[in-house]
Amino acid sequence: MQLRDALTKTELKSVKIHNIFFGKNSLDIELSVRQYLTVRILGVSFNKEVLYSVGAKKPIRHPLPREWRNTLISKNIKVDNFSCTLLWYGYIFLLWGYGTLQWLKSFFGMFYRRPNLGSYIYFHGLSEHNISYDTKDHNIVNWYLQWKNKNVDSICHSINGLSNFKYNGLSIVNTDGLPKLKGRQMMYYYIWSMYLITYSFFMILIRPYYGLMLGEILKLVRTSFADKDQLASDYLFHNSGPFYRPMWTYEVQRRGSRVLFYFYSTNNEVFSQAGKVITQNPWHLINWPHYLTWDDFQKDFITKFDVHKPMVEVVGPIWFSSGRLSTRIPDRSVAVFDVIPFRPTWYILLGLGSEYYTCANSMKFLNDVRSVLSQNNMHMAHKIKRSNPLAHKYYVSGLKRLKKQEKYTDIDPDVDALQVIKKTEACISMPFTSTAIIAKHEGKPSVYYDPSGLIHKEDKAAHGIPVLSSINELEEWVESI
Repeated sequence: MQLRDALTKTELKSVKIHNIFFGKNSLDIELSVRQYLTVRILGVSFNKEVLYSVGAKKPIRHPLPREWRNTLISKNIKVDNFSCTLLWYGYIFLLWGYGTLQWLKSFFGMFYRRPNLGSYIYFHGLSEHNISYDTKDHNIVNWYLQWKNKNVDSICHSINGLSNFKYNGLSIVNTDGLPKLKGRQMMYYYIWSMYLITYSFFMILIRPYYGLMLGEILKLVRTSFADKDQLASDYLFHNSGPFYRPMWTYEVQRRGSRVLFYFYSTNNEVFSQAGKVITQNPWHLINWPHYLTWDDFQKDFITKFDVHKPMVEVVGPIWFSSGRLSTRIPDRSVAVFDVIPFRPTWYILLGLGSEYYTCANSMKFLNDVRSVLSQNNMHMAHKIKRSNPLAHKYYVSGLKRLKKQEKYTDIDPDVDALQVIKKTEACISMPFTSTAIIAKHEGKPSVYYDPSGLIHKEDKAAHGIPVLSSINELEEWVESI
């Protein structure tokens, strides 16, 4: 975490891309490239290389720009500069090839007939669980429609394999999010693309960032040739990918479209623990123009890191995905939400800065809650977020034992969490899951329970929800409700 923080704060002074490709956009190209590289090369592959370097006592060999290699060296990290340089240029060549192939796919895709979209909005990065067939589902599409109730004709998405259909008078259409060009627009776009593809190939060794960002620049060029009525009124991005803002979004924003970044959860920040220095994920990179947040705590978090004076709008809990199952819950039940502990090897690869979501901590959370609720003649309505093959095997076996206990109800993971909260009397969540805030918003008593006692009660990541730090505090709270 500390290495990635240091790298993402190191500017790439060798970035040189002519602003002719960016038109009238006020685009900070260096920041955009740094965002892009953070997402592309500072993930699990980087963590693996650091771990291998330590274990094998060998220098790091990873595709890294020169400035980032120098930063590692300044931190007394051994770096194989020659191997890193070869891997760096090889990686750029691969991205050049990938960008070219993506351009071919998108260019010829524009020859296929697309339904008349009319006035439309575009959702980036959705899955089929986010698209609704029922107005009662609590997903992002329904949330958006009830939030602004905008007069739109179509809702666009990029979910593979989902056919177009009609819903509630709207057309649900699969697109790549970029405008479909026609006639003279296509001709100009083709000429510019051929020039850029050819130029970036021959300049890979001299000006490598043309090749690195080829695919992104081509999307920006395509957007710049579109008329305003070919663009969506709103483009929505979510917090699964916060650190890179696509280049083409600067152009659609300049032309009058809104670029919205919304949070479908609140468990996004590294929380404080006694005796630990906290290193956050690289939120200092963000520069979205308009954020939709759940509450003022999340708003403060954004304004702390984004120094570009964005618009931050507090809108309450934002629905995202919705299961379509219904469930019956016994009377006098409390909704309980934990966090699935993964196998230690996966946590190691993620390079997490803390080990809070361990199997021992999760099972203590569940066993303590069940014991206290049972003593007070209350049922435990427990729902995990979703089944996961990476779940710790002892956690899985622990759940099987819990299912045999009295006053324990296992809720199907595909059941909507909001449905569970509405059917129960109160909510107990593991820090710092979003369900606690949803319950508070629904007017239900809601707390976080930390069986380890490691978390600071005043941590802002709790969003004002009380943090119970011992089983005695849990007992007192349950009795109080």
